[in-house]
Amino acid sequence: MQINHILAALDPQVSRGLVSAARQIQFNRGEVVIQPRQTLSGVLFPMSGMLSVSIVIEDKHVATAVAAHSDVLGSDAIFCDDQNFATVFGEIPGTGYLVPAKNVTDIANRDVRLGMLLDRERAFMLAQAQQTAACNARHSARQRVASWILRIMAALNSNRFAMTQFDLARMIGVERATVSGIAIWLADSQAIKYRRGFIEVISYELLANCACECHRRIHEERKRLFDGRC
Repeated sequence: MQINHILAALDPQVSRGLVSAARQIQFNRGEVVIQPRQTLSGVLFPMSGMLSVSIVIEDKHVATAVAAHSDVLGSDAIFCDDQNFATVFGEIPGTGYLVPAKNVTDIANRDVRLGMLLDRERAFMLAQAQQTAACNARHSARQRVASWILRIMAALNSNRFAMTQFDLARMIGVERATVSGIAIWLADSQAIKYRRGFIEVISYELLANCACECHRRIHEERKRLFDGRC
């Protein structure tokens, strides 16, 4: 199991306090982990796998952000906004620590670093959502598919991950046939390999040349917010 980067960046005593109050959860592909418009009762520190933050457009869920072991979800609960607007789905099966919001609030009130990191994580999720909205409005499906593959690769810190064409299409908000055609083109271009529900990036440079700049802008924003802090 990987270590959540936010927990690892804290004083060990603070991290132990959060983990001791937590309930370890598992999430599966397509499972709703956080419901929309419901009171946030806990803050989730993912340890493995990947989740998406999604909104509903024309009765379909479209991803605005992804979260993995470098992230935290549900921190709005300690910043005077205890209801989540979006739905959080499991995308790649994994585990995490779900810490009661009250415990996180109490510890954050005593530990400035925890409060700062949670605030920056909240800002990063908002930045992802804003960049995704602009991306959906301006960039082609081919650019977006390539960019999202790079975003997932960065979130997982792995060039190979489990992702079906159906799930990738649902996250991006395009038809499965569109993703299938683009995946074939990217494979023929020697940018990726795609087999049995797994995507492997074999040339970052080729894939980046096919993508829009959005993955890079999101990476730069994460670096600006967290570089040297976790």
